[in-house]
Amino acid sequence: SADPDYALAYSGIADYYNWLGILGVLPPQECFLPAIEAARKAVELDANLSEAHASLGFSLHAGNFEWSRAEHHLKRAIELSPSNASAFAWYSIVMYTEGRFAEGLQFARRAIEIDPLTPFNHHNAAWGQYFAREFEDAAKSYRKVIADFPTYSFGYYGLSKVQRITGETRP
Repeated sequence: SADPDYALAYSGIADYYNWLGILGVLPPQECFLPAIEAARKAVELDANLSEAHASLGFSLHAGNFEWSRAEHHLKRAIELSPSNASAFAWYSIVMYTEGRFAEGLQFARRAIEIDPLTPFNHHNAAWGQYFAREFEDAAKSYRKVIADFPTYSFGYYGLSKVQRITGETRP
């Protein structure tokens, strides 16, 4: 059996490449294939590692738009470790993409319950409210993100997106 630390390392490499592409640090087309390859290697090294399946699910969704395969791996990640907050957060993003906002928000809120100290989890729930067109709730959630994590830029970014839609100009 392979050393699980190697699988976890490949999972981390996949996540790194995904975020480089998502955040626009590098062109997405340069990031997602290496992310998918690293995540596949992680699963190959340890098929029972939740993080490996979560990374592969996230990579397949972000890079190849393979929603059903992404969902399969994210469900497997949650099955393997019901305490993997990232798997819940990333699964919620797949659901948002599919227009399944109520389900997505349930998974996003579960990620917050598991890991309330990661600002992205809070942003992700507010982001789901935004895409569900629940603008008042999204603005309230983003104001809480900003209050709880004042140096977290996605809180301000998300609130600005809501305010652009609603025409509101106060912070």
